[in-house]
Amino acid sequence: MHECRHKIGDGTMYSFVADLGNGNFNLCFYHDFKISKDFNLKSELSKGDHKFKMVDIFTPNSEYRKFLSFQTPHNNGSMRVALICFAGLFAFSSIFFLVSFIRKKNIVAKHGIKLFLSCLSLILLYYCFVLKNNQPIFYFPSPYQDSKFSMLNVAGYIPFLLLFSIVPLFWQNIKIVKGIDWSRFSKFVFSLNSLTYLILVGLFAYWKLYNIF
Repeated sequence: MHECRHKIGDGTMYSFVADLGNGNFNLCFYHDFKISKDFNLKSELSKGDHKFKMVDIFTPNSEYRKFLSFQTPHNNGSMRVALICFAGLFAFSSIFFLVSFIRKKNIVAKHGIKLFLSCLSLILLYYCFVLKNNQPIFYFPSPYQDSKFSMLNVAGYIPFLLLFSIVPLFWQNIKIVKGIDWSRFSKFVFSLNSLTYLILVGLFAYWKLYNIF
């Protein structure tokens, strides 16, 4: 028996068949049953204490190479640091835009976008921590569904929320930068968020979080 997920091709790391009567073991690596290595228990024990890495005695197959090359915040330090930085930006933005919106509540038509940005920043802040703390999201089918219903089931749709929002937000960003209603710092924070949205959409696409078919 073995498991091979369609998303990245990850799954069962190794399988073996044991002939307990004769002490023979037939070992296969990374659910590739075309190549196997044979071991005899008596012969191995006669060599004394020794060890080896399975990857060193097998030629890496295409699925294993694909698995190794797939980068996530859990095996790539730069991605992990970037995710933490994004979380920091969203934490600041959620408070900054909310406070700015409350101060400008008498002209909601011009500043209502700030309330949306505050809410979106809060949602993305939460999702950054979800990605950082839940490795299975990167390997299981999208949108990710937990074994039992939880907030992770709802969070699986956050990448789609950002994807559908990014074009209107970029359009608003351009209009606001050209206008005079927002302060220079507010324009900068909005533009920085827009750039971060674009990076995240690219990362979500790379992590196959949009692959629903």
